[in-house]
Amino acid sequence: MDGLPGLERTFKEEFPKAKIRRCRIHVARNVLAKVPRMLKKLIGDEIRSIFYASSKRKALGFFQKFKR
Repeated sequence: MDGLPGLERTFKEEFPKAKIRRCRIHVARNVLAKVPRMLKKLIGDEIRSIFYASSKRKALGFFQKFKR
């Protein structure tokens, strides 16, 4: 829902069982906005490896590596 509270609230009312997630692009932009310029490429590549992993297991592995 990209952080839009009115939209999220309405969506929850209409689709109470649906899961709500943030847009990948907005998540990546929010993270990269807090990263020093010299690390943006490295961090961006790591974020993409998580988002585009071929399985949930691989994505979780990439995420664990990213957290370190």
